[in-house]
Amino acid sequence: MLDATIFDRFAMGFSLGVHILLVMFGMTLPVIILLADFMWLRKKDMIYRTLSERLTAVFAISLEWALRQECLWP
Repeated sequence: MLDATIFDRFAMGFSLGVHILLVMFGMTLPVIILLADFMWLRKKDMIYRTLSERLTAVFAISLEWALRQECLWP
């Protein structure tokens, strides 16, 4: 049987860890997209353009999800 204090500490640590990862993802993804765009403009290699387009789609979906959660969460 888990003590309430141990469970609360686990829940807090898990929540903090997940939010740290989400913040890192949200801050670095636009930079990676910018670098992929820059590399595509510089080298004209289609792999960078494809990478940029796919990451932009991921960013748009995650942004839409975050905004929806912000508006609908009480």
